[in-house]
Amino acid sequence: MERLDKALAGTGRWSRREVKLLVRQGQVRVNGMAAVSAEEKIDPETAVITVGGESIRLQKFTYVMLHKPAGVLTATEDRRQATVLELLPAELRRRGLSPVGRLDKDTEGLLLLTDDGELAHRLLSPKHHVDKRYYARVDGALGPGDGWNRAWTEPGRARSRSSQHHAAERRCCRRPQRSPAACGTSRYR
Repeated sequence: MERLDKALAGTGRWSRREVKLLVRQGQVRVNGMAAVSAEEKIDPETAVITVGGESIRLQKFTYVMLHKPAGVLTATEDRRQATVLELLPAELRRRGLSPVGRLDKDTEGLLLLTDDGELAHRLLSPKHHVDKRYYARVDGALGPGDGWNRAWTEPGRARSRSSQHHAAERRCCRRPQRSPAACGTSRYR
């Protein structure tokens, strides 16, 4: 059981204060009956809720797959620079989403955002190791002075895109490198 105002605020469409006002105006119905109080308890799994005649679907967690562009921080807030949450519509920003993992500011790629803390922990915790695969495209050829480690590239996986572009693929190991300088900009061997 959950409070009506908390359940509706959890959709990201209204704040608790706004839900209380909607209830007082008689715009919220639970199982066909006008809601008496914003504090009343409901079962989010079975309750049929409408606000202003519109049916509201309550869901426990939200999952967003986002293509993070370069130049945006993988963070929930920053006073000086744009963050991935600023790329989302307002109703999703209010849901308390957090990025699962990180991509550097100048990196682009798939990023998972969720309010499911248990899933985020299972994906990120070293105890529940989840293999991650990174693809990098660089201008020019990488050499020993660039922190390049040939062991990162599986046999036959690196291929020339053109004389100016090379692609490399590598799998992360379970243990972080002891010295970040030993492997260039990556945290993993």
